[in-house]
Amino acid sequence: MKNLLVIIVLLTTINVSAKEYYKTSIVFTNGETIEGFATLPSNAMLKSSITYKTTIEGKTKKIKNNTIYQVSYYYNNLEYLFERNNYTYPYKSKKNKPNKKVKMMGGKFWFLVRLNEPELNVYNLAETYFFNNNNVLVSRTGNSSFIIDTISFLFKRPGEELPTFITTYGEGFGHINKNRGFRNRASEYFKDTPQLLIRIENKEFKCVDYMELAEAYISYQ
Repeated sequence: MKNLLVIIVLLTTINVSAKEYYKTSIVFTNGETIEGFATLPSNAMLKSSITYKTTIEGKTKKIKNNTIYQVSYYYNNLEYLFERNNYTYPYKSKKNKPNKKVKMMGGKFWFLVRLNEPELNVYNLAETYFFNNNNVLVSRTGNSSFIIDTISFLFKRPGEELPTFITTYGEGFGHINKNRGFRNRASEYFKDTPQLLIRIENKEFKCVDYMELAEAYISYQ
């Protein structure tokens, strides 16, 4: 009976391990590309690399996060794109006040590309990413990390080097007045699109409507 239990545990471990590796294409910061199988990226503390294999049965090796620019994962006939980058945080100046500069956040993070269009990219930023039992890629953030305690959503237009933080999901004191903060950031980011700016200032969009906001912007281009 003891041996049977060991076999069951071993088979379970092998099955779980096999699911952790997904067919992938990696683009490095120097422009080099490789293909193989890799684990999903993570922004959790102490996670400074992804694990890679040239074949599913091959030997594993660690690839440092900061040597990578983009990773595409192919799973269940779909492609999932991650980009590693810094991001900026816009400030809307008050009337009769000098303009504040956009703040660049320290360090680089893994962003999941939620929308990839010529006019606009939408990203989400979470602590970890995983496929659930329904084969849906899930973004998850817990209280275990002091770096990321929410799921954030960011935009990037052509010609912009970094994504710009627009809104977030989260609870607690630090996330009160989320709709007001969202509108302030969105109106600053889209201040060069008058039709959309009017809609933002008229409170047509709430913080959960980031995809609708993105689609509205694309429709004006």
